[in-house]
Amino acid sequence: MRSELAPDLPTVTESGLPLVRFGWLGFCGAAGTPQPIVALLNRQINAIVKAPDYRDMIEKAGSVPLGSTPEELAKNHSNYCEDVLAHPLNDQFYRDRTPDLSKISVPALVVASWGGLGLHLRGTVRGFLGIASKDKWLKVQAGSYFHTFLQPKNVAMQKRFFEKYLKGADNGWEKEPKVEVEIRAPGDKLKAKLQGGAWPLEKTRWAKYHLDAGAKTLATATPGQAAQATYKALSPGVTFSTAPFEKETTFAGPVKAKLFLSSTTPDTDLFATVCAFGADGKERTFLAAPEPRAPVTQGWLRVSQRKLDPARSLEYLPYYPHDERQPLVPGDIYEVDLEIWPMALSMPP
Repeated sequence: MRSELAPDLPTVTESGLPLVRFGWLGFCGAAGTPQPIVALLNRQINAIVKAPDYRDMIEKAGSVPLGSTPEELAKNHSNYCEDVLAHPLNDQFYRDRTPDLSKISVPALVVASWGGLGLHLRGTVRGFLGIASKDKWLKVQAGSYFHTFLQPKNVAMQKRFFEKYLKGADNGWEKEPKVEVEIRAPGDKLKAKLQGGAWPLEKTRWAKYHLDAGAKTLATATPGQAAQATYKALSPGVTFSTAPFEKETTFAGPVKAKLFLSSTTPDTDLFATVCAFGADGKERTFLAAPEPRAPVTQGWLRVSQRKLDPARSLEYLPYYPHDERQPLVPGDIYEVDLEIWPMALSMPP
């Protein structure tokens, strides 16, 4: 169906792609609500959808609002929790719903936010890496997840991109750095911007920090002797700390932990959290969309799904196919590469 806003513009299906896209927005009520009340609410909601002010707002966003009924909504939704329980591994159900990023070749402006920790940050960066577009840009912003994206300067940046590739404007967009990363500092302050031609940034100096299970430290020096640290599943876990930084230190890029672990159970969920502490010993947290006091970054993995895809894994970025379970033998030791979400932080001495 062609849009009322652009009746001369062919649909995606008319252009040769079998795609119809609708966005469904449903209202929920208490179970057992009498049918006459449901019908009354549905009529009122449809009246709102047809109201000029509402239509104007939605149409400015490029969509056309359409009314519906509870019966139509029921035919066009699925039970997310039931789907997840029915498909615990990456089977055909998910493969049918996973886009092939290598087929995306159109120009792309990809905008991520450090405030998207636990939400969209990881997928946004991986999406940038996966698409085949030659003309693609990555901007990773600091600050409030939603407010930053809508700031006038950032809206103007988006408009420049669209004017270049939708209107053919000669506005110099192609001179934009391919990757621009904002560096956070304690207090959710913007410390600096780093620019480059790729992610990870070409000037990255990779650093390896060793976990010393005996001293509970995290340091560049290799531990002097083998050790182990144990904890109970429902405890706070085990903490490894660096020495205070002697000078200002900046981290920007992917993070991975290589662990050798054992469990008393056939499976275990592994969580790793990177935290920042000031000279006063207090944790420095950051504003994120799911959490107003978020750590620097995190990573997690169900260890029975630790299997890697060697063709898609990189030294700094493991790729898990999640297509089978490999249970643990209690007491045996297993090597696990744990992906931790990317980060960018400048810490004072």
